[in-house]
Amino acid sequence: MNAYIMLLGMTLINLTALILIKKFQLGVKSSASFLSQANLISAVIACACLWATNKFVINVTGVALVYSAIYGLLSTMSIFFFVYSYSRISIALTTIIGAGGSIVVPMLFGLIFNGEPISARLIISALLILTAVVLPIFNDVPKKSVKGTIPFLTAYFIFTGLPGILNKLYTQENNVVDTISYFFLTNAVMFLISGICIIFFSIKNKGFRSLEKLPLRWYYNCGLRTVLSLFSSYLSLTIIAIMPISLYSVLSSSLGLAGTALISRFFFKEKLPVITVFSLILAICSFIIGV
Repeated sequence: MNAYIMLLGMTLINLTALILIKKFQLGVKSSASFLSQANLISAVIACACLWATNKFVINVTGVALVYSAIYGLLSTMSIFFFVYSYSRISIALTTIIGAGGSIVVPMLFGLIFNGEPISARLIISALLILTAVVLPIFNDVPKKSVKGTIPFLTAYFIFTGLPGILNKLYTQENNVVDTISYFFLTNAVMFLISGICIIFFSIKNKGFRSLEKLPLRWYYNCGLRTVLSLFSSYLSLTIIAIMPISLYSVLSSSLGLAGTALISRFFFKEKLPVITVFSLILAICSFIIGV
C-alpha cells in the first residue's frame, strides 16, 4: 500500500481517537490518578486484542524488551509533563506545543544522525508547519502564565518527539520480533507502569478503597480509543520503515493539525480565531509542498 494512503488512513484514525479523547477530557476531571487508571485499562485491552490477533503467541527478544521498556518510560514521562503543563496553561496550547515537538525532534534526528536527505521542499514544508504551530502560542499565551512552566513545556516538547525516533531505530534493528508482539510488549510495560502509579496513589490516599475510581461509563471510551490507537501505531511503524522520519514527522503533523482544527470547528462547534485559520492554511500548504 502506498505510504501516503496509509498516512491519510492513520490521520483519520487519529482524528477519530481525538474526538474520543476530547469527550473523555470534558467528562472526567483531569488528574494523574484518573489518567493512570485509564492507561491501565487501555493497556489491558490492548494486550488482550494483540494476543488474540497473534493467535495467542507472543515472540520475545532482548532487543524488543529493551525498546519496549524505553518506549513505556517515554510515554509515561510524556503523560506526566502533559498533565502538569495543561494544569498551568490551556490544553489546546499544550497540544500545540506537543505537535511542535513531534515535528522538530524526529526531523532533526533524521537529518543529523540518520543521514536522511535534505531538500528545499522539506525545509519549506517544515518551516510552514512550525510557523503554524508557533503562531497560536505567541497570540494566546500571556508571558506570566508560562514563565514558571517553561522547563516542563520544554520537557514535554522533547518527549513527544522521542517515541517516533525510538520506533524508527527499532525498524532498523536486526533481531526484532513481529509488529504485533512488539506492541504487546510496549503495552505490557505501560500496564506495569500504570499499575505502579495506581499503587502509589493508593498509598498516598491511605488505601485503594479511598482512591477515587474512574467511572465505569468511561471504560468504553478507553476501549475504543485503544483499538484505534493500535491500528494507528501499526500504520505508523509501517510508514516510518519506508519513509524518512524527517518527512513523516512534517507530513503527519500537517495533516493532524489541519484535521484537529476542522474537528474543533465543525464537530465541537468551537470558534476558530483568525490566527488559527491562518495556521490551518499553513498546515495544508506544508503538506502539499512536502508531498
